Amino acid sequence: MKPTQHMARFARFGMIAILAVTALLTVAQAQSLPATPPATQLENLHPGNGAALSTDGIRPPWSIGWNLVHVTNCTLYYSSGYAYEIVYVSGGYFWTTDDRFQQLLAPSCQTGNWIAFWVYDSSNDWSQVYTYTYK
Repeated sequence: MKPTQHMARFARFGMIAILAVTALLTVAQAQSLPATPPATQLENLHPGNGAALSTDGIRPPWSIGWNLVHVTNCTLYYSSGYAYEIVYVSGGYFWTTDDRFQQLLAPSCQTGNWIAFWVYDSSNDWSQVYTYTYK
């Protein structure tokens, strides 16, 4: 191979590499940042399972029995030695400190699927959860 052919081949590969890196950087720049997580302003938080309404008054109080909700997002919050998984839904949130419920709810938090909570008293404590496979 002649030196000029070698230089031309090297220049072609160099140009292809520069174009590939430029294209990857352009795609990476075009992606938008995720939404900022909601501020943690939780009321009546206690160990166990519970629920509360947001202060915007979008929905009526949780009813005793099954409450069907659409998960918008979740967070893990540590307070007084307890790990609270907070499940945000339209108009309020549910929480649990039980690691078995936390593991059950985690996939719905990631996919935004529908879930149902069984509220058993007027303090919005719940004892059962049902997860759905659709959004």
